[in-house]
Amino acid sequence: VPNGEYIKLFRKLLKSSVFLSPNSDLCKVWIWCLLKAAWHEENQVFDGKQIILQRGQFITGRFVGAGECSMSPSTFRNQLAKLVEYRNIVAESDNQRTRITVCNYTAYQKRKGDSGQPEDTYKKKERTKNKSLEKRIGKSQSAAQVIDNLHVLKPAV
Repeated sequence: VPNGEYIKLFRKLLKSSVFLSPNSDLCKVWIWCLLKAAWHEENQVFDGKQIILQRGQFITGRFVGAGECSMSPSTFRNQLAKLVEYRNIVAESDNQRTRITVCNYTAYQKRKGDSGQPEDTYKKKERTKNKSLEKRIGKSQSAAQVIDNLHVLKPAV
């Protein structure tokens, strides 16, 4: 995720209890949590204290979150409580802030290079095709022979 510019949403969300809830605020707060979560480890200063946020964590408060989600603070708090109940998030609160951890964040938001990341099919095919071509051409061929073999790269019509 270059510079944390986007998040991934999977179609299985359509079948989740968060999406199927008759309360649309629940899905709104869930997506807001995904958008707010740190996409990499980062340091934040809060009230003069340095806080290290792991991937998938963020700091919020009831009033800030409610304002950003355009809902009342009590509605926002209730939606967070529901997400905790559904085990989508873990919320650790004190009298000043709440640290939210999105459960399984890495599973939802894998980065390029993370282990287990599905590889882009197009890139994988290109690499396989290039390796195959290298074997066929060999390192010792002349430029003219290489050019003669380029027809292999042309798509079939």
